[in-house]
Amino acid sequence: LLSCRTNDWLAATVGRRARMMDVEFDSAARRFAKDSTTRAQAAAAKREKLRLEREAARRIAAQRDAAKAEEEAAASARAAAEADRREQDLEHNRGVYYHETLRPVLSRTAEERGIVRRLDKVQLPRSAAAALADASHNGVAAFEITTSSGAVTHATLLDFTAPEGAIGMPETVLRSLGLLPDGLAGLSVSRAPESGSAAQARPSMPGGQDPMDISELLPPLPSAVAVGGSGVTVRYRRLPRGTFARVQPVASRFRREVDDVKSLLEVELMRRTTLSVGDTIIVGAGIGSATEAGGAGDGGAALSQGHAIRVLSLEPDRAVSLIDTDLEVEIAPSAEEEEALAAARAAQQRAAQAAEAAAASAASAAARAVAEHEALRASEAAAATAALRERQLVRERAAAALPPEPATGGVVLSIRCPDGSRCVRRFSPRDPLESAFELVEALWNETDNAPLLPARFGLAAQFPRRVFSREAAAGVTLAGAGLDSAQEALLVEIPTV
Repeated sequence: LLSCRTNDWLAATVGRRARMMDVEFDSAARRFAKDSTTRAQAAAAKREKLRLEREAARRIAAQRDAAKAEEEAAASARAAAEADRREQDLEHNRGVYYHETLRPVLSRTAEERGIVRRLDKVQLPRSAAAALADASHNGVAAFEITTSSGAVTHATLLDFTAPEGAIGMPETVLRSLGLLPDGLAGLSVSRAPESGSAAQARPSMPGGQDPMDISELLPPLPSAVAVGGSGVTVRYRRLPRGTFARVQPVASRFRREVDDVKSLLEVELMRRTTLSVGDTIIVGAGIGSATEAGGAGDGGAALSQGHAIRVLSLEPDRAVSLIDTDLEVEIAPSAEEEEALAAARAAQQRAAQAAEAAAASAASAAARAVAEHEALRASEAAAATAALRERQLVRERAAAALPPEPATGGVVLSIRCPDGSRCVRRFSPRDPLESAFELVEALWNETDNAPLLPARFGLAAQFPRRVFSREAAAGVTLAGAGLDSAQEALLVEIPTV
């Protein structure tokens, strides 16, 4: 017995341990499967990350290569365009070519030397002299000066004393290129006395006033340009002599204040060697007494305000030389006048458009009113037609419903209708009172444009007055209604509402 119990206990113990081992094995297998899955997912994520990184690197490399190719293509196109431009310049300039990018610096050398045509004289570095050695056979060396923003003007050579990599330009040229702010300085200016030769070199102005360089009337040069601002492109260009110019005053007061336009323009153009489309020149700016300028009369010098004039067009080219030429000048209406005219035309156009819109709206409203009226008439006509059709159906049904008419005797009903006509017929006293209503519906023919007989109407006897309604006539005979005499007179009563 003890041996059997021991064996049972051992068997149970072994079974429990076996089950525990199975549970542990299952748990270990699940952990292993989970770890394997995690490692596989991590490896897959790492491979995907590497793939994405390689694709991104390839895209960046492709973009870099494409950008480089575009830059090379653009550089090649620029080189080809510059080569074509060089060939064109060599042909146009009779074998002379000069093209450099230089930084602009302020130069007042031409003014200090008392040069008459000083407003567009520039200085180049000494290194430019070799390239321009053959330019003398083309006359005065002229240059096209362009900024990175696209502003263009022209100037002629003063000398080769500018610092290397720079171009010396007067304020007038700097301002034409948009490198200086617009506007005039204060109301009074002063100037150091000039030598006799410099004073004689200045052209005289109308009225005996002494002309002055407009640069003296302008704000100080910004330090950025004074030390050398952004680069400008300088290109040698042989300019034709100008034959015609069309200019436009900026302010409308030019027409009121300037009498001798020819003299003013001659004075200004005598201080220039070139003229370009888009240039703005100042005429009539000079020194007068304080009394002339409206001052207190202290004898000091005061600024007489000048007039800004824009160059609209030139012939035979967009830039011309003013040396040894007779220039025909046409004065266009001022920009302010053109703006006023444009505003007036725009106002007239807006008024005309508003009038057209109002007329169109009125016409549309009238058309809608006509259409609505026509639709109403059509609806009324359709309703009238339907009412006539319905009235005819009622007439036919009433005629069919009338009882046979006695040959003799009975009651002769004479019913007066609203238009004065009468409906007369013989009835038997035993006929229903409803027959009197049917008699009116069957025999009364309304005149044209007269209201149709309504579905609800009444009959009345005068002596004594009795009123019969159709609702009350149901089941009542003529005799029962007191209509049993040989002749009975009734009239139709139409309800007002």
